[in-house]
Amino acid sequence: MNTTTPPESATPRVPIQQRLEGHADTVIMTSVRETFGLACPRCDHDDHILIEATEFVRLVPDGTISASDQEWALDSKAHCAKCDYSGIVADFEPPCEEVAS
Repeated sequence: MNTTTPPESATPRVPIQQRLEGHADTVIMTSVRETFGLACPRCDHDDHILIEATEFVRLVPDGTISASDQEWALDSKAHCAKCDYSGIVADFEPPCEEVAS
């Protein structure tokens, strides 16, 4: 059995909840639903969503380097890899609640 131990200089992995202790004003987003307000309309999962996004990249001899943030819109293609539902990003937003008049 091959086992390796990290060098003493390696930074230990600490759960984010422990790293943020004492920071009561810090809001921790724990899901795609909370961060982006998106979930699959068919299976309701939020951690398997793929979105067709665009970004600028710089071409270099051995590949590309990201030169911008990714961008997408409500009409960008979206897909749930969990249940194979496909549509657009707007389909993955929660339905609007009707306001009683």
